[in-house]
Amino acid sequence: MNVEQLREYCLSISEDVEEKMPFQAFNGAKSVLVFYVCGHMFCSFDIDKMNLISVKCQIEKAIYLKEHLEEKIVYPYNKNKFWIGIIPNLTDNNLIRELILNSYNIVKEKYSPTMKKLKKRNKDNRTTDEITKKLFALQDTEYRKFQKKIIPGFDIQRIIGVRTPLLKQLSKELIKTDNVNNFLQSLPHKYFDQNQLHAFIINEIKNFDTCINEIEKFLPYIDNWATCDQLSPKCLKKNRKELLKHIKRWIKSKKEYTVRFGIGMLMQHFLEEDFNERYLYMVADIKQEEYYIKMMQAWYFATALAKRYEQTLPVLQNCCLDKWTHNKTIQKAIESFRILPQQKEYLKTLKIKENG
Repeated sequence: MNVEQLREYCLSISEDVEEKMPFQAFNGAKSVLVFYVCGHMFCSFDIDKMNLISVKCQIEKAIYLKEHLEEKIVYPYNKNKFWIGIIPNLTDNNLIRELILNSYNIVKEKYSPTMKKLKKRNKDNRTTDEITKKLFALQDTEYRKFQKKIIPGFDIQRIIGVRTPLLKQLSKELIKTDNVNNFLQSLPHKYFDQNQLHAFIINEIKNFDTCINEIEKFLPYIDNWATCDQLSPKCLKKNRKELLKHIKRWIKSKKEYTVRFGIGMLMQHFLEEDFNERYLYMVADIKQEEYYIKMMQAWYFATALAKRYEQTLPVLQNCCLDKWTHNKTIQKAIESFRILPQQKEYLKTLKIKENG
């Protein structure tokens, strides 16, 4: 096989093969032609000397070739155990082609974007599996039964049963590791406890933009009120102006727990120094029938009555809410220790009767 035949074969393997002569700065290697795939070399030879063809090779295969074709193979080539040298004038052309193609496949498999994504996915899966093992090691079967009771309709097979303080402690440990991002990207999670841990990890994020980015990725996968309500990052208060833009979008979502989360953030961050009466009507204008949205609306207005009684009262006086949410708000307000007895008595008069 001469130089041109060898060159044509390397280029014929695939359209993604490139050829270069990268060693022009070195006197002894100016005539070395190198073939690349995915930006990495898989074959090279000196077009003037044509005395050796270097290719990548699996270690086991390289050892076998050296043992059986000793005079035709240089191994390790250039002191590198992953490369072999083929002496072309002593080696069958078919074997040369086979070894070049094998080298191409090794490099392509290692460096192609598809393989990189697959390897990353496998790494992510390993990280998630390791974390899941830790969660099962912390399992409390009695607490698992309790969680099933407070989350109606949730499959108990998806609940491990890890107590909240232990999940918070684990989140503080994981946020300091390089593998935490692998876990955060492994959505959707299988277990309720993984979602809880995910929420607690987000709560530990200090940077506002990073936190919002992780919230946006996580919200579509939240499937229960408990995880929704655990998601409460402290860093969001650093930029309430920007947070409000996101809240306005979240409460218009078609996703039940995205809306609930948006109302919760409005309740947590905008009932005190950044309060505005129009926020009350933003929540009142949400007309969705999902139970956990309406419950959060009632919770929001009961809290608003405790913190902003005079400004919130007209929402009830003018019947801005549906009957169920209206009455649930009054019930929660009456149960609150933060509302004065005389205020509670008046709120009772605002209750809409069943036939009202």
